[in-house]
Amino acid sequence: MPGVTTTRMIEMSNPMNDKSQIDAILPLLPLQRGMLFHAVAASAGGDDPYILQVSGRIDGALEPDHVQSAWRTLFERHPALRCAFIHKGQSEPRQAVLRTLALPITTLDWSDDDAAAGELRLAELKAAQLAAPFNLRRPPLLRFTLVRRGPQAWDFILTHHHIVLDGWSQSLLVAELYELIDAAAGARATQLATPPDFAHVLRTMHGRRRDDDAAFWRQMFAGWRAPGLTLAPAGAPAPSAPERPCVSLDGELVRRLLDTGRLRRMTPATLCQMAWALVLARHTASRDVVYGVTVSGRGDDAAALGAVGMFVNTVPLRIVLDPAQNLADLGLRLQQRLHELEPRSYCDLGEIQRWAAVEPGAPLLQTLVAFENFPLSQLRPDGRLRLSELASSERTSLPLALVIVPGEQWTAALQTDTSRIEAGRAQAMLDDFVAALASVTQSWLTPLGQILDQLAPSPWTDATAGAPPAAANLVQAWQAAVLAHGARTALRCGDSVQSYAELDRAADGVALALQARGVAAGSRVAICATRGWRMLAAMLGALKAGAAYVPLDPANPADRLGWILSDARPAVVLADAPAAGAAAAGLASAGL
Repeated sequence: MPGVTTTRMIEMSNPMNDKSQIDAILPLLPLQRGMLFHAVAASAGGDDPYILQVSGRIDGALEPDHVQSAWRTLFERHPALRCAFIHKGQSEPRQAVLRTLALPITTLDWSDDDAAAGELRLAELKAAQLAAPFNLRRPPLLRFTLVRRGPQAWDFILTHHHIVLDGWSQSLLVAELYELIDAAAGARATQLATPPDFAHVLRTMHGRRRDDDAAFWRQMFAGWRAPGLTLAPAGAPAPSAPERPCVSLDGELVRRLLDTGRLRRMTPATLCQMAWALVLARHTASRDVVYGVTVSGRGDDAAALGAVGMFVNTVPLRIVLDPAQNLADLGLRLQQRLHELEPRSYCDLGEIQRWAAVEPGAPLLQTLVAFENFPLSQLRPDGRLRLSELASSERTSLPLALVIVPGEQWTAALQTDTSRIEAGRAQAMLDDFVAALASVTQSWLTPLGQILDQLAPSPWTDATAGAPPAAANLVQAWQAAVLAHGARTALRCGDSVQSYAELDRAADGVALALQARGVAAGSRVAICATRGWRMLAAMLGALKAGAAYVPLDPANPADRLGWILSDARPAVVLADAPAAGAAAAGLASAGL
């Protein structure tokens, strides 16, 4: 009947009271220990930042009994869902896997509500479930609510503690839930692969240690001082409404991001980290920046990818931005740093802070970058039931977390501790991130110092805040035009039409080729080409490489070209056909 609530619970008492119910006692992974610490603090009246939620719409002939049966199967398949966490009376905290456990499912019927009223009630219900704490000693640490919105329309809300599920596992779980209920709706057999051995995967990851861990982190943070991001004191009163600015990334920007990644052989996640490093340098007034990197924690074990549990970790990354270097230099150094971090992805943040000899009370991390490259946003299966409108909500204990979610529509959001970050600052930093991301995709050879100057000034660190400085040279002016008009037509020559972004990419290609041939600041590059877009790309490319260009008219006699070349002594001659004068002068040449 409309409005009637039914709750199915197999076990009302605490199953931890029956020791025979315990199937295994397992260690905690590094981030789980931090989550347990925050949960214990929250039990004394604080806020637990590690309660997550995923929700969505299910359309079709869904039967609540099928959902109950599906969850029973999921709890049998995945021991992580049956875990309780114990720390009192233990030498170190542990997780206990119970033999059997069922998930409480709440079913609500709001089918008589109009759409607007239903959406309002749904938002209130989601907020209430996120605010309700979990007792980590009383599993399951999940809540599932099913809301009937119409004859064949349902909303679901899955709320859980992060200590049992990471984002990747959350996606796997939702996918398996759909497969089970859709198979039941169509009276077909399910097609679920056998999951990995949870205890084996967890023990393997827990046992990864290297003798030189301490030395590695000491070396990374040698000479480092506490971060300069100005924050309100911990525990300061928070605004009434949390601040989580979010922006949808422009399709052209995303296309350039993907193209740049392919061209530079870098992942979009690495390019986003480069942009965030620029933002932090701007907002800390320091070229020495540190941010957290979220790693899968599963290592290179292919079997572990199918494991459901909490395996992710956050480790710090330090990078120094040299204003005289360009983005190409920064990208290479960042890739090297990420490569060095891979075998250390299991390290505990508390131990890292101790090894790094950070001064007492100073935080090692204030921000992190998370690139959510898991399939939650891409789950659109075709079956008897249709799963849609998937959305997730998550938080962190850090003051700032940049979360980039790829998909049909890419988004970037800043999860913010509003008690630590001034009003409006998060939005300003997010705006700076989008601007920096545009620079990363368009200004690969521009010195970092120029890119930082072009970012919006930060009133929190820069007393001379104002409008960005005017372009100091032709390359800066060109990059500003590309940033403002990337997709617009920049050049027409006969049947050839080039946009600002296309011409800029061609110029970058020329600049990289010139640098590979030894061209540097102060060099001269001769350009012998017919009029057209390739000639302009060559001119811009020479300037981006730091060189001056010497124009040569291919219609001139070879003797005249040779005289000009002997006088100018260019390091390289660019030609759209092998230049006789260049060959006679014995200079290096390259084709356009």
